[in-house]
Amino acid sequence: MNIMEFGAYLKSLREQKSLTLTELGDLIGYSNPYLSQIENGKRKAMPSPELLGKLSEALGVSYFDLMSKAGHWQPMDVENLIEERNEKTTFHRMELNMLEKHTLDYLELKKNLQRINEKISNKETSSEEINKLKHGLEDFFYQEKILNERIEERMSKINNLTIEIQQLNSAIEDAIDYEGASEMHHLIEDFVINKEKILLDTLLKDSQNIYFNEKKISNHQRIQLLRIAEILFSEELEQE
Repeated sequence: MNIMEFGAYLKSLREQKSLTLTELGDLIGYSNPYLSQIENGKRKAMPSPELLGKLSEALGVSYFDLMSKAGHWQPMDVENLIEERNEKTTFHRMELNMLEKHTLDYLELKKNLQRINEKISNKETSSEEINKLKHGLEDFFYQEKILNERIEERMSKINNLTIEIQQLNSAIEDAIDYEGASEMHHLIEDFVINKEKILLDTLLKDSQNIYFNEKKISNHQRIQLLRIAEILFSEELEQE
């Protein structure tokens, strides 16, 4: 798809959901004019993966489908999807570790602040020492501010990575289903074209070792294969 075609596709999806551009923009956090430019093909580049992720949820369509049509992924690019998912999972784990460290540092800082306040409130603490403690509080408050900012930053990154990983997991499932269905479709065509004297439904239900392109067909693929076979053979019978 080119940019114009992709924009028209997004518009059709939006209209199917009976959403205005303003309503869609409110759902995903983008302006009406910006979305209008995308639908009318006036943007120089395809929408970003981040925007497509939000659109997939708002429009109720597959993230894999939008990413593929936008040219970010190839339809059969399962290995790259898994690699990208694994990389983001590693980053997610690193961010969690950093968040844990910042949180522990913050808790320790709060304990120190509590100790200082207790000393200041203690009647036995001298005026000179109280002044020193109060002067030192400024540094503690600054550290507290920095740690709060770091914690918020980590939490934001973790949240974004979580969403991206979920989208990638969904895309991987879609891609695997697409790949499996495509392979099985070719297998069914071979049975139809060659007119093999084989009871395909019995073969699929009873045989435990069916391979296609040296890959063993799973139980899930057997069900898909039977459904595709029913469609192809019914269409052939109607033509006869």
